[in-house]
Amino acid sequence: MARKADLLVNGQSILAEFKKVDRKKIYGWSTIEIFDENGSKCKLSGLAEGQYVLPLGSTALVSLNSKGEAISKSTLIGINSDGEKVEKVPSIYDQKVILREASIDEYLSMAVKSVYQLKIDENKDALLKEL
Repeated sequence: MARKADLLVNGQSILAEFKKVDRKKIYGWSTIEIFDENGSKCKLSGLAEGQYVLPLGSTALVSLNSKGEAISKSTLIGINSDGEKVEKVPSIYDQKVILREASIDEYLSMAVKSVYQLKIDENKDALLKEL
């Protein structure tokens, strides 16, 4: 079972599961296949730190220190542009989230990177009435 966030809408608690909307499922996608002189299909790889050839997507799987050793993500700390340590922001799943109506200026100035579909099992009709 997926984790659920506790959303407060006008004092009413709504438990919601978030499902990321995948652009590929909406719009589809295309691929370009490249073949070498022998007719074998080429695979895309990345060059990390100028010396490591890594298959596509593998750079997200591991973080390396300056010696090229793997390090745990839990040991990393956040810093701002001035090099000062910043505090961790709590997860949406760790606390109740109070939702409020946004102004038109707030709405139009949002930078949207991802869109999520909410799966709500309880109090869905009450929420739809509020909206």
